[in-house]
Amino acid sequence: MYKPFLIYTALGDSLTKGRGAFFSPNFVQSYAQMAQEVFNKQVVVHNYSKGGLTSEQILSMFFDPGIRYAIYHSDLLTITAGGNDLLKAGKRFILSRNDSVLNRASNKALKNIEKMIDEIASIKSSTKAPYLIRIVDLYNPVPQVQDSDYWIRLFNYKLKKKFTRKNIAVTNIHPKFKKEKKKFLSVDGLHPNKRGYRTIAENLHQLGYEPLLEG
Repeated sequence: MYKPFLIYTALGDSLTKGRGAFFSPNFVQSYAQMAQEVFNKQVVVHNYSKGGLTSEQILSMFFDPGIRYAIYHSDLLTITAGGNDLLKAGKRFILSRNDSVLNRASNKALKNIEKMIDEIASIKSSTKAPYLIRIVDLYNPVPQVQDSDYWIRLFNYKLKKKFTRKNIAVTNIHPKFKKEKKKFLSVDGLHPNKRGYRTIAENLHQLGYEPLLEG
């Protein structure tokens, strides 16, 4: 059935919210514009996000009736999650130097993201309409912290291995953010700036739009 527009639901933390972008487009806005040009139709955006949310808090949003309704009707979904889990665990790690702190936080975040994906599948189980899910991997805003890059890379590796379904893909922003360092970060040193958010959007765009293009 032909649809005159696409529905894009973005779920997540401060990256989805666009903190650090100030008056520039965040990745959600840029990605929606890119998709609009590919499909030559309007992309309606629903953004459900809040700064500082952990993966568990983001998962809890999936049980809000309004958000479930948006997910059910969505053609395109993006998720940002896990960054705050590791940042909070990292602060405890600096004091304890106990690797198990980061390991537990990483595995819990991965499990919560998996639950988000399963919940989307459950919500959309009664519709045959194609949809795609894009998950944004983590970059390292604190490379000066010992071993931080190792844990970020390990998290991203596990994230990519976990999701191999046809309609799910994970970005690969970590190498670009690592190469550009502070050029991609806002004045707070944690969140992306205009260039950083544009890079995330471009990375999402490069993942393609299958199976939507088949629909």
